[in-house]
Amino acid sequence: MNTIQEILDALKTNVNTDFENENNANEEFKTIHDALLKLNSKSTSEEKYLIIILEIQDGENRHKHKVLHTTKAKNINFAAEKYAAGFYSERTGRYDDWWEFNHGCIAVRLYTVNELTTLEYNILSKYLNQ
Repeated sequence: MNTIQEILDALKTNVNTDFENENNANEEFKTIHDALLKLNSKSTSEEKYLIIILEIQDGENRHKHKVLHTTKAKNINFAAEKYAAGFYSERTGRYDDWWEFNHGCIAVRLYTVNELTTLEYNILSKYLNQ
């Protein structure tokens, strides 16, 4: 659990968020959400296996996309959000919890993320990563 002082310190710190392009790499955090992402971005030596479900809005069509992912990030929500932020090329912005791509034509958001055991990951990888 993060203390209030850690959150306030993170809000005052300029860091590379990994979500912004190189021109905005040192932009100061503007929300507590960004500060919490920074605090939870530290990696661990233990690899985690995830199933990430993204919600994709493409014009009037909306569907869910399932993907298996591995990470060493301490926080699986951070890892999944980072994956969603880079799902398509030409990211053009963020609106609420949606990442916008191709000038708003496609929007992606994290629907859910779950940590898997090694056995679950190996079984699902035979079907989802084909």
